[in-house]
Amino acid sequence: MEMELTELRITKEDFEHHVPVAQSNNDGIFEACASFIESEGLDFCENVLGELGMEAVEINIGLRSSAIGAICNRGFVLAIRQLDVVLTNTGFGVVSTQDLTPASQSRVQAVEDNVRLNILRNTRNTIMFLRKVVGWGDTDAAQLCIPHICWGYREMLQRAGIEEKYSSWVSAQPAITEALKVITDNISIEMMSVLLDAERMALSLTVFNRTLKDCIMRAVAFKMCGNEEAFKAGVKNIVSLLEDNIDDFPEYRDSSTYEARHYKGYENRQDSKVYYF
Repeated sequence: MEMELTELRITKEDFEHHVPVAQSNNDGIFEACASFIESEGLDFCENVLGELGMEAVEINIGLRSSAIGAICNRGFVLAIRQLDVVLTNTGFGVVSTQDLTPASQSRVQAVEDNVRLNILRNTRNTIMFLRKVVGWGDTDAAQLCIPHICWGYREMLQRAGIEEKYSSWVSAQPAITEALKVITDNISIEMMSVLLDAERMALSLTVFNRTLKDCIMRAVAFKMCGNEEAFKAGVKNIVSLLEDNIDDFPEYRDSSTYEARHYKGYENRQDSKVYYF
């Protein structure tokens, strides 16, 4: 049995490869999850792959595998709470058959957490492939998938010293959003846009822009782990980097942010949009 999502054909073997806890000797589990996989697949094709990604899937085996993995896990995580779950000798939960015992709530939650982490991993890998597809970085899908330069869950959690868990990444989102707003206000939208465009299109950065990006990600990581003082120092270092190498950051130099910071009579107040920590 297989289901077809335009160029993507997802088989029972694909499903069980990417969702090992759902392995079965018959088609029952795959059939029970089929409608969920189909709906998630259509959403993934439209909002992640896009037309260019769908074309690339036909020739890029790695992209294809990552996309199918994300779709299968997304479908299963929706199904797991709506279908009966059972214990197996591996300690995981799978969709129920008539002759097995229902799993405990904690076991089901553990499986769900693991599946959600697999969604993050497969989606990240898919996006990494898509960034190299010519034109994808200019699409609406790219804007959805890479809303900011700190979109990579694995690198950001590692920088912050936080365990790689789905719940950890979700919990970190408000801090990331707040940190990037402060940093963007200090370096200008124009400067941040250069870094973001390069991230979406996998473009090479200048040495100075690469250093700037690293400083930003480091500062955001401090915010993620609750080190407010280190975050403030990080923002100050970012501004110093720009100011000390102004001709290497023309987008910042020509921005209204730079003009406001150097306006005669400017006062460094906490209620100012551009504020030195």
